[in-house]
Amino acid sequence: MHYFKRYFLIIIITVLILLNIIPTPYFLVIPGQAVNLSENITVENGEKDAKGQFLLTSTAIIKANLLLYIYGFFDPNIDLKNSDDEILLNMEQKDYIDIMEKLMQESQMISKIVALRKAGYSPEISGQGMLINGILGNGPAKNKLLPDDVIIKINEQQIHTLEEFSEIIRDYNSNQIVRITYLRDNSTYSTSISLIKLPGTSDGFLFLV
Repeated sequence: MHYFKRYFLIIIITVLILLNIIPTPYFLVIPGQAVNLSENITVENGEKDAKGQFLLTSTAIIKANLLLYIYGFFDPNIDLKNSDDEILLNMEQKDYIDIMEKLMQESQMISKIVALRKAGYSPEISGQGMLINGILGNGPAKNKLLPDDVIIKINEQQIHTLEEFSEIIRDYNSNQIVRITYLRDNSTYSTSISLIKLPGTSDGFLFLV
């Protein structure tokens, strides 16, 4: 009986070690903290005791070994993503932060437009396309698009503003190839680019870069 318990313990430890070192083609999108910002934000003429909360949330992306995969499979709060797209796993932290900052700027701009419309205003939105500020070093747009290019069409759908770009791109799927028409040095060019999805955003935003 003593030997049986000893060998059983060894087997359990061996299985746990194997589960911890065997890789899988998945990564986990794990929810982080939800920080209440009510103490740090004031609204002019707002009600301090109004119902509701304004929370700052975060997510983490972790490569999944077999043990983490099993854990993520049974946890409804964890999203399992296939890691066939190595672009996201190999993304530099600086590139990821830059993307998050651009998403924040976009969200702020759209929020201002929505707020003005709700207040009864009709803000006039105009533009000649979506300006590209940067390209991921290992992204599908590398050697195809350059900073300062201006996207004017996606599959023949005209793009005038960032808002239009966001609305159109959400109708497509990850890894779908789209035809991009863009301006560079006052000349018009076209190229085909595969879309990638960025986990950790509220709507799984798709990126060309």
